[in-house]
Amino acid sequence: MGLSEIANTAMAIVYLACGTFLLVGKNIFNFSDFQKIGLGCLLVLYGLFRIYSLLKKRKQQNDKNED
Repeated sequence: MGLSEIANTAMAIVYLACGTFLLVGKNIFNFSDFQKIGLGCLLVLYGLFRIYSLLKKRKQQNDKNED
């Protein structure tokens, strides 16, 4: 696992954690409920997208190495 994979995984976790905090945590940023839920959902979805693309890339590399 290279440095870029570690960084991509870490950033995906950060996006998921920030989105979850916005959805579940206290409103410390003075957002309205609509803004808090919207931004939280966007961050969680983007974190999931990054994990999906990371796993897809890893699967392609494994398939390439098997050939």
